Amino acid sequence: MVKRNDEMVPVKGTVMAAIRKGRGLSRPELARRVGCSPSHLGNVEAGRKRAKESLVNRIARELYVPTSRLIDHEQLKVAA
Repeated sequence: MVKRNDEMVPVKGTVMAAIRKGRGLSRPELARRVGCSPSHLGNVEAGRKRAKESLVNRIARELYVPTSRLIDHEQLKVAA
């Protein structure tokens, strides 16, 4: 298995927040489960910060969605 760089990726923050709320998780609880601060998670959800791909993977696992649903692929194309 090839190890990928842990790049900063753009996230669909409003999608992430809606899924989190739909699963009945508070921001502090999801942050605790994935190993980041609630304020960092809030900044990612608000679109003020990008997240490391490894963090997005952990969030996707906790929310039971594919990682691709949380990554903003349009922004990745712009950055490329």
